[in-house]
Parts: sequence; structure tokens; C-alpha cells
Amino acid sequence: MSPQLITVIGSLNMDIITIVDRMPDGGESLTAAEPLITCPGGKGANQAMAAFRLSRDNPNGHVMARYKDSRTYSRIEVRMIGRVGDDDYGTQILNAFHVAGLSTVCVQRAPGLRTGVAVILVESGTGESRVLLHPEANHSLRPSEFMTLQSLLGNASPGPPKKPDLLVLQLEIPRDTVEQILETAKREDIEVVLNAAPAISLMPKAWKGVTHLIVNETEGAILLGRDIESIDNLTKDWAELTELCLNRGVKNVVVTLGAKGAYYWNQESGGDFCQADRVEVVDTTTAGDTFVGAYAVEVLNAKEEGHWDIGKAVRRACKAATRTVMKKGTQNSIPWRDEVLIEAARY
Repeated sequence: MSPQLITVIGSLNMDIITIVDRMPDGGESLTAAEPLITCPGGKGANQAMAAFRLSRDNPNGHVMARYKDSRTYSRIEVRMIGRVGDDDYGTQILNAFHVAGLSTVCVQRAPGLRTGVAVILVESGTGESRVLLHPEANHSLRPSEFMTLQSLLGNASPGPPKKPDLLVLQLEIPRDTVEQILETAKREDIEVVLNAAPAISLMPKAWKGVTHLIVNETEGAILLGRDIESIDNLTKDWAELTELCLNRGVKNVVVTLGAKGAYYWNQESGGDFCQADRVEVVDTTTAGDTFVGAYAVEVLNAKEEGHWDIGKAVRRACKAATRTVMKKGTQNSIPWRDEVLIEAARY
């Protein structure tokens, strides 16, 4: 049986992380609480890495000790499509993929452009993060590049193109490019997970190509046209969001709520809430991307099982995200499949 394919199209950045005791006020300078951290990131790259790791056991763990090459021990192939600059940051990002075993054949280097950079402030007491993004090479991805089914495979497969079993998107690449990808995916009948982050408006017809929408509470409020402070009724307000999404053609909606858990809704089974486990939070930077990657893996697991259970997918994604916030950094904090199963057994 050939492996199932997740294609992730999105951003690749170098993350520059500063940990502070508290966020500075306007005009105020603070000294960092810990040494500067520089590591590969970007929503697209993080979600690809999360899907890759969470569909495999840790190659250095005891479970995989008896396998010669753990990279082949999965029913899921993950393919990342994106662009880095022709600079040292681009090289570091590609090297990180190679070390993990994740293919870079569909990640292009853009001559004359710089790799995207995310400047991240993390508050040590709460683990909460704030991000300033410089898109750079990520914004060189243009709609004309994603008009065909072959383009959703990164033009890397010889012979007749095989449809991706699932396409994962975010909004750190140009909006019109995302809209074209959604149009092509809809035409080719490809299921899509859209992480609408950062939240921006899309053309109405683009929403019809979204099968699964994942947002955090701030992004959900933006889509509702509301201030986050005005949302105080969990069930009522997120039900309003799901009704809006239903009218746009979306079939599944998930709102991640940080330490509280996640609200989810499905066109057939309705809505419910998943409570998150209580853990010591160190860094929330990659939690949302880990959630998306884990959710994508569960979508493909459900395809193989022949039954879609959004509640099960959200619960497992919450477990993976919870594991992530217990470590510093971005891609290095994403757990492997067996690590999530071990952690889940403790609660």
C-alpha cells in the first residue's frame, strides 16, 4: 500500500527568540532573561515538521531501536512546498529538515532574496509569545505557480500526478496565492486544512475550498469582526463563528483556546469542547502549529479507518500541543508520536 500524502504549502522562517521576565512598555528597554535562541520556524515549516514527527516514533527512542531506518516506518508522507532565501538562514532551515529526515525537494531557494524571519518575545512567567514577522522570500510565492494539480505536489513527481490526500495551508504567504491554491484544490477535490493565521479576509469563493478551519481565539474574533475582549460566552460566540463558516462552505471548525483547550464543530455531529491537560507552560510559540500538524495526521488516520471523529482528532491534537509548551524553542519542541502516547498515559 502506497503511503498517504500530506502536502504543506506555506512559510519557512528563521525564528529569533528573546525570553523576557515581562513584556516591555512603550519606550522601555529590558534586558533579556535568558540567552538568545535562533532556530528554524515558520508556520508552514513547523506544521510540516509536526505532521512528520507525529506520524512517526522518535528514531532515537527505545520503540524505534529495532528499526534500521525509522524514516520509512510510517504510512504518511509529508511534503513541504515553500521558499527560502539564498542566505545562511535558508541553509540552516534546509539542514534542519535533512537532520529530521523531512524531504526538502520541494523547497526552493530564491536567488537575491532573504529568508523570512520571525522576531519572537516570550514572557518567562507565562510562556506567552508575541511575534513580528518579516515574510521576505515567503512572499515570492505567486498565484500563477499553483494553477495545476502537479503544482500542489511541488512539481517533484515524475509521471501522472498523484493527488495529495490532504493539503495544509496557513496565511503567512500572500493572500492571493492562498486563494489560488484553494481554488485549485477545490477543482481537484482535495481536502484542505486551513490554519487562518494570521487572520485576514479571503474572497468568499475561496472559503468553499476549505474542509477544516483552525484558528485561535484571537483569529476567531477577527473573523467575527469582534474584539477578543467582547467574547465571554464560549458556546454562544464560537457557535456564531461556526454558523458563519457553515454559510461559507466550511465543514469542520476548531478554535484553539490555549490552556483552556479547544472548541470544535462538525457539520454532522455538531459542536463540543475539549479540556486541555494542566502542565507547566515554558513556551507557547509552536503549540498552535503542533496542533495543526497533529490534527492533519488524524484526518489521514480517519481516512484509513473509514470514520471521521473530529472530537478524537482534537483531543489528540491537544495532547500534542500540551507536550510542546513544556519545552523552549520551535521545531525542536515538537514531540514525536510515541512521546505523545507516553505523555497521554500519565494523565
